[in-house]
Amino acid sequence: MLSKLYQEEFIYSETGDRAYDLIMIHKANGYVIVVITALEEAGISITSLYERIATQVYFKHLQEIEANNIIWIERIINQTSEEAFFQVALIWDEKSKFFHSPQWQPCDEEIIFSIKRHCGEYVG
Repeated sequence: MLSKLYQEEFIYSETGDRAYDLIMIHKANGYVIVVITALEEAGISITSLYERIATQVYFKHLQEIEANNIIWIERIINQTSEEAFFQVALIWDEKSKFFHSPQWQPCDEEIIFSIKRHCGEYVG
């Protein structure tokens, strides 16, 4: 099981600065939880680019994982340091090799617990 903070460079940022933090938790059942957190200092909303980021992350780190076995989570930290988690349902287009049609929904408490348990040093 791998729980690690990935230092990503966001290829769509004109400045080349990191726009998000990435945490991946490889579960024993073959699923991977991917948590993407926008960095305030980047000044970029990842919500409008989520499918591009997911596709980039998939090709860089997760090609050996079945696309349907990836649980995508957007973590939002507001200015008062409170956090919120949303599960993002994405459709994988095998022909174009791209995720699309993101749909946000409240995150399951069990997934939030798993994120906090495995990544407590990164998720506050």
